[in-house]
Amino acid sequence: MRASGAVGVLASPAITREMAMDVRLEVKDDEVTGEFALALPPGMVAAKRDKAVDEALTEPLYEAARKLGVVLSSDANDYAHPLNGRDDQGRTRFQVRGRVQGDLLVPMRAGKRRR
Repeated sequence: MRASGAVGVLASPAITREMAMDVRLEVKDDEVTGEFALALPPGMVAAKRDKAVDEALTEPLYEAARKLGVVLSSDANDYAHPLNGRDDQGRTRFQVRGRVQGDLLVPMRAGKRRR
């Protein structure tokens, strides 16, 4: 039986307070979903953006995987996908999605679920 519940952890101290907000993840059945936002400067290269996402998301995502009794299959940035628009503070919003496959939490793409 899998755990269910919400996981909320503040971003890593390496991320400045101006850059990050709470990462809110929900564990339900065999899936992890959530959203967070980062204040990223215009023109930031993808590698630096991915590192910022990793710093904000790794700990809360690890905790969600632990609740499900699995381990992460990839870097935290693989679970996060930018959303259109920005939050009310002008930060880039990200959707977080993962699903259990065997003993792993694997990234899930937005859109239709495979059958």
